[in-house]
Amino acid sequence: GDSSPGGRRRSVSAAACEPAAERATSLESIEREVRAKVRAELALERAAAEQRRRGLEQELAAATERHRQTEDELERLSAARTAGAEVPPSHGGASVRDGPAAAAAPADDAPAAG
Repeated sequence: GDSSPGGRRRSVSAAACEPAAERATSLESIEREVRAKVRAELALERAAAEQRRRGLEQELAAATERHRQTEDELERLSAARTAGAEVPPSHGGASVRDGPAAAAAPADDAPAAG
């Protein structure tokens, strides 16, 4: 058996080292878990940011197209006005000859207050 004092000390010191090793392993596993959680959170944030970016790109494309259509409409109206034609409004509102004041006026025929 291992009943000599030296052998006993070795087993005690070996036993004393085990909790430290277990603690180190435990800390390593905690660190791995934390890193994995952080990576997962970052991946979610990246995915959300990418989704927002795509949405903004679609909004930009739609706004650019509306801008192009507005410019086309302005060119058409300007050309018609230059030609002296009565230009009917393309989507409700006052005709070009009525001017901006008519376009800003209320739809009904009541006079503006004041």
